[in-house]
Amino acid sequence: MKVEMIAHTPEPEKLVAAAAKLCYSKTGVSGLMERLTDDQTESFLNKLVELGHDSPLEHMSFTFAIEG
Repeated sequence: MKVEMIAHTPEPEKLVAAAAKLCYSKTGVSGLMERLTDDQTESFLNKLVELGHDSPLEHMSFTFAIEG
């Protein structure tokens, strides 16, 4: 069997954090993406998981080709 990733969301963790924060932020999405550091992103994603708020994870995408 051959499995190959053919597409993916760039910076998926940052995208998920920005999508979740957008609901509560006065800053637009561009501003959120620019200002999110790796540490802030990791901390916020951990908080989402702790709260059981999994729906923002749906913003990231990975597409695989599977043969055989």
